Amino acid sequence: MSSLEKFKNNDEGVSRRLPDKEARELINQKIDVKKLEENLENRAPFSGTVETLARLVLELGVRLPKYDTIISDDASARLVSLLMRKIINFKKEEAGEKPVETYFVAGGHHDNSMVYNSIDEFISSKKDDLGNTLLVTEYIFSGNSILALIRILEKNKIKFDLAAVSVASKPSLYDNRITKRLYYGEGSKGLNFYDKESVSGVKKVNAYPDSVHPVKYLDADREKMKEAREDIDLIAGELVKLV
Repeated sequence: MSSLEKFKNNDEGVSRRLPDKEARELINQKIDVKKLEENLENRAPFSGTVETLARLVLELGVRLPKYDTIISDDASARLVSLLMRKIINFKKEEAGEKPVETYFVAGGHHDNSMVYNSIDEFISSKKDDLGNTLLVTEYIFSGNSILALIRILEKNKIKFDLAAVSVASKPSLYDNRITKRLYYGEGSKGLNFYDKESVSGVKKVNAYPDSVHPVKYLDADREKMKEAREDIDLIAGELVKLV
């Protein structure tokens, strides 16, 4: 059995995170990182993110196809969530299973209790159908914003894991409710996806109750949006080899 197969068969969560050197070796066995990066050169926001995204997918491994639902911490995590959805659905299609459900909620409002109350109401209305859920965010700094969403999912007794492209600190420095569910990439490339409304096509709003979901960004760059979706297809087609 190869090192990758041994890793994929282990289901112990974040405590089983591979050493960086071994992870890079496993990634390079499966995908040509340099070639993929060349194809993405100067195409924001995915340019320069392949290794980080590959590490995230590697850490999630065989868990990915087991998720029934993605909850995206929008608006900045939308493109990452779409990438995760594409990879999951590749594997679900192979297995003859129905596609993963995806919901976009406008987290990151910090102390806006009205927004989080609305998100809570939304999750409560869906909780019987969510199943095994993956909460996706692009970058964890203090952890306060994502912790607010975690509390809501815990309150509604949702079974879930947390996927982040990047984290600012060692996982052990975050609240245990984050750490025990966390799968993450490396470096700080998650910031590439922050504040990219013109590419993602959506933005947060501050008015209650509309802030439960992001809204369409009217000044979006249609060409950049098209490129980003093409990049998602390209990256997913390669990173699925790590699942």
